[in-house]
Amino acid sequence: YYHTFRYLIVIDDIWDAMSWENVKHAFPNNGCASRIITTTRESGVATHISRNCYELPPLSPEKSKSLFYRRLFGIEEKCPAQLAKVSMKILNKCGGLPLVIITMASLLSTKQENPTQWDGVCNSIGRGLIRGDPNIENMKEILALSYYNLPSHLQTCLLYLSIYPEDYEIPKGDLIWKWIAEGFITQENNMVSLFEVGDGYLRGLINSGMVLACMDYKRQVTHCRLHDIVLEVLCSLSQEENFVTVPNHADGIDRRSKVRRLSIQNREEGTETTPLASLLQPQVRSITTFPPAINLVPALSSFGILRVLDLSGCFIGEGSHINLNDVGNLFHLRYLGLAGTQICELPAKIGRLQFLQVLDARYNPKLTELPLSVYELKRLMCLHVDGYCTRLPDGLGNLTSIQVLKKICATLNIVKELRNLSKLRELKIKFEDNASLELRKAFVESLSHLQDLQSLVIRGSFPSMDLFGEDWVPPQRLREFESVMCGIFPAVPAWIKVNPVIVSVLSDLTMGFKELQEEDMLILGMLPALHRLWLFSSQQTQAVLPIGADGYRCLRTFTLYCITPKQIAFQRGALPKVEAVLFNFSVRMARANGNDGFNFGLMNLASLKQITVGIDRDGATIEDVNEAAATLRREVSTHDNHPGITVDIRPPIKPCELEKTDITFDELIGEPRKLSGKFQKFRAQPCSGPNSAC
Repeated sequence: YYHTFRYLIVIDDIWDAMSWENVKHAFPNNGCASRIITTTRESGVATHISRNCYELPPLSPEKSKSLFYRRLFGIEEKCPAQLAKVSMKILNKCGGLPLVIITMASLLSTKQENPTQWDGVCNSIGRGLIRGDPNIENMKEILALSYYNLPSHLQTCLLYLSIYPEDYEIPKGDLIWKWIAEGFITQENNMVSLFEVGDGYLRGLINSGMVLACMDYKRQVTHCRLHDIVLEVLCSLSQEENFVTVPNHADGIDRRSKVRRLSIQNREEGTETTPLASLLQPQVRSITTFPPAINLVPALSSFGILRVLDLSGCFIGEGSHINLNDVGNLFHLRYLGLAGTQICELPAKIGRLQFLQVLDARYNPKLTELPLSVYELKRLMCLHVDGYCTRLPDGLGNLTSIQVLKKICATLNIVKELRNLSKLRELKIKFEDNASLELRKAFVESLSHLQDLQSLVIRGSFPSMDLFGEDWVPPQRLREFESVMCGIFPAVPAWIKVNPVIVSVLSDLTMGFKELQEEDMLILGMLPALHRLWLFSSQQTQAVLPIGADGYRCLRTFTLYCITPKQIAFQRGALPKVEAVLFNFSVRMARANGNDGFNFGLMNLASLKQITVGIDRDGATIEDVNEAAATLRREVSTHDNHPGITVDIRPPIKPCELEKTDITFDELIGEPRKLSGKFQKFRAQPCSGPNSAC
């Protein structure tokens, strides 16, 4: 594939020379001026790869101070005078290392603005970084200090992250449910669920700087991860406290220690399950296994008090040594993760797990039906299945403790039984295209009984949703509503239009319309807590859709995607807090409406940080598309915030088309950025020139 293409490839965090030797042959020297950039923490590895090495220097004192103060106070000028001196002492000990600076700032943000307290923190740090030498051990000391300054409940939750391998993106929901199963989460009152408390714990860890957030295209936190050094610190602390055991091989477990939580990550050649099984005692309460190591997992019948069993992503289908029938004897089990394990069925004995809180059986296309005994799980709070291929038997109403029900397929009996699930907080349901009127009426009727519902996601394709829009009175705690089928709503539904204040906590709204009018935008702007708005229009006829200064006081992310793209116009004062916008337009239609300058009012968005623009070619020439993209970039470059911009061209331009013009790929697409939306990314095209690798 690379033989005729010019490419730029970044290989991050190479740990040893052998890793480079294994991958370098995949990148041919094809004479197209390609580039390879590698990063490593080991100088010996760098010199092995290339003589052209660049050693990243520590931040200068000025940049260190700027980063430190911005993290603490927002801007440098806000630093109180009484803290200036001790701040410089702390920065001297950070040695210009960004990770250490951010960690210290996050730690100090929890302290009072008191020089004595700050001095105490400063004196707790080792002195090895004073001369700017990036000493890893001292960085660990600083991170450990930050760990010990966390509240005890957050320390426990953070230490639990040591079960995950390096560079692993941890699903937010899975992590919180495991915390619950382990008993780390304490319910403060009946108005706030255990999951919501756990969500607050995770936000606290992210705010501390110890955990990094990973966001989706809606800028919602869906995953989290750890910096490698933070993970190393946590693994060290976890080993000291015998909290999590991560054996590197079969002999990696201390026979004298009592294994409580086991994370099996690696499988060495020739290693069998017997040695590991002989080292494990019955008191193991948690097993998390990652795909390379599934053959190391002993017989499940060995673990009588197991609370957490996560085999997600590991093959345990036909031919595996894992006997899933043994799960029925794990009477203390709270969490069972079987996502993507290629199982064909769940054992009927699963109904014996009377303490089970979470059953995750997603991504198993051969699992066509759940056993009826699943409805005996009276404490089950979360059920994940692929409703598109896994059928639920009748009897769903027996799961009276259920809080999260995702990816279920709507049938008349299932929909009618939803009304019995009074504790349901999250529902994701799919309707077949031929859903009957009786089915839809039963669905609306059942929804009226779900007063704790906070998130409702609907998949399917209806000719319209007038029935739903007119008849439904949403619960007061509804914070997320998503229905992305274009054309499903002819206008803003009555449950929003009549009194937007009724949905006072609705913060995330995704809706598909036949056509959006200016009046619709005004109504949506009245939603008092709206943070993320995604709108889709299938038959937009209005030439220009203005977004005025009224409303949208809390909005952070705005998206408008039109199947028949028209113009959007952000007026002065519009969307005052929006940081990310995504919209599309047609070059031909913009010019037909007199907008030759492709001015959409982006300069009027005062808080803008990221722009994604889809340019629909719609008969326009490559030169026209290039002019539109260049004009947008020039406009954005003069914005006070200097936001990033991603231009996505639909349909993508083919190499043969580009070769017929004088326009280069770099001119057309500009600086590549990570795509934050659902548009198709325009990829790099070939060009000639001498090849060089570095």
